[in-house]
Amino acid sequence: MLRQTALLMAALVALASPLSSQQSDPDQMSRLIIHPTMKLDQHWFAASWLIGNVRRAGPPGNMNIFGGLGYRRGGSSLETMIWRQWGRKNNWLLDVRNSFSLGRTSFFTEVSPFLSQRALYHMSVVEAVVSGPLALGAETENTFRPAKNSIGYGPRVSWTLVKNANSRLILTTAYQYHPQERDLARMYLISHRKF
Repeated sequence: MLRQTALLMAALVALASPLSSQQSDPDQMSRLIIHPTMKLDQHWFAASWLIGNVRRAGPPGNMNIFGGLGYRRGGSSLETMIWRQWGRKNNWLLDVRNSFSLGRTSFFTEVSPFLSQRALYHMSVVEAVVSGPLALGAETENTFRPAKNSIGYGPRVSWTLVKNANSRLILTTAYQYHPQERDLARMYLISHRKF
């Protein structure tokens, strides 16, 4: 346990450090994610996400609420939802999320066309469990617009704090390199709960 904690702390410091980038002052963001689902039958479930983003500086944060329907079979799930975002701009989006696992490696991808403007949001995550609650991976988060694209990619480290049949609580840190914008250092607290 001491070895795992030391590995996590070293990874967190490395990812959160401005020395990880050519930029001396990356943008910093905290993201709280709450993902409750309610079983409707053997495979179908009501899907919802609540996501709050808080930035230290730069553009203001935002609040996001998702609602829709999901399908779960084995270690994979597909969710289709309507997404409402409040913040600097208020947006409506269609959101499709797919997640699955192969052995100790998990995959997540999200594609969201904006309904209120010509734009497309995309996020993908790959993580592999290294030891016990520790997982290492990479993420990419992008918004494609006719005038200007926002491209972000980088490493991430996750630590599972709680895991049982119906819930998971995960602490994640990530560092996204942004070629045309400020880099982003982000801390996530993610709660998954099945009802």
